Amino acid sequence: MKKTILTLSFFVSAAVLFAQSDHIDLNESKITGNTLNDGTGYLDLEPNSSSGPVVRIMKLDRFGLNNGADGHPDLLFQLLPDQSLQNNWSMLESYGGAGLYIGTGQFTSPIAFGINRIEKMRLSNQGYLGIGTSLPNHMIHVKGNPAQDAAFSNRQLLAYFEQSANTSNTAGIAIKGAKKNSTSTVSYLDFDIYDNDESTTDFTLSRVGGGKENGTGINGQLRFFTNDGTALIEQMRIKANGDIGIGTSSPDAKLTVKGEIHAERVKVDLNIPAPDYVFEEDYQLLSLKSTAEYIDANNHLPEVPSAEQLAANGIDVVDMNMLLLKKIEELTLHLIEKEKDIELLKNENKNLRLLEERVNKIEKTLNP
Repeated sequence: MKKTILTLSFFVSAAVLFAQSDHIDLNESKITGNTLNDGTGYLDLEPNSSSGPVVRIMKLDRFGLNNGADGHPDLLFQLLPDQSLQNNWSMLESYGGAGLYIGTGQFTSPIAFGINRIEKMRLSNQGYLGIGTSLPNHMIHVKGNPAQDAAFSNRQLLAYFEQSANTSNTAGIAIKGAKKNSTSTVSYLDFDIYDNDESTTDFTLSRVGGGKENGTGINGQLRFFTNDGTALIEQMRIKANGDIGIGTSSPDAKLTVKGEIHAERVKVDLNIPAPDYVFEEDYQLLSLKSTAEYIDANNHLPEVPSAEQLAANGIDVVDMNMLLLKKIEELTLHLIEKEKDIELLKNENKNLRLLEERVNKIEKTLNP
């Protein structure tokens, strides 16, 4: 009861202040009251003339919000532009004992919020919220030319979300799309580019989408699109199992790339042993003769896949690098053996030359 009296006092004070404005003169105004058949009542501050704005304070809600059915006394503060326009009103209402209602009496009437009589925000009759625009055509429509923010390299931000410090919970932004048919649960986050008049030449610059579309079995996937100027083209996909595809919609590994990769460095962890076992004493090194016979018969090195196998199965970079390293190490062992053979031949040639010189000396002695 005390709360209702305080609220009524506030509204009466507001009515008096309003009456002292240029719109209603207390000397030319009257205060009337009435009790209706349904038990509700109202108090009006209105001009003596037949036209002009009316300030109304009313108990309970007669305009369809709660109809007093919840058992709580509601207090309604209305501004009627004219005594004859009973449904064309703006109101501020404490209803249900649970909150504050701000509304209008006509379905086509918006609610505008302004500073210094300059509109800054509007809630349209469709329920669209416009910030910086009086014609919102989306659930939230933000339009403007914000100031540069030094914290973001002097970029202009239309929206900024920041979680308060010292909190145990993690903040986030969720975008949820509704089904467009019985087999679709698609959500999109679009980045659009517009010209000045937002005409039909505008297009979606890029898109991030997830969900299931047209029953194509992509449930739980995340897709990334860019626009080549004519249409959206999928560039990357993350499957539900975490596999990532770039240039392909069917990744079969943690990273599947259809196209070229340009990098300064690539580091690969080994899942097979490096072939240093080639240098063990008990390693059976295939002779060059056996290698030559294998090449003649198969047209490729032993253990190395054929050209047909490589074309059909591709190349495992780790396996192929380890295999090539093994062949280099085997080739090194062959070269070492050949080096030994060459040194042996050099020594033999040296001994033969010395022997030849001795023979020549003997011949000269015998045949002066």
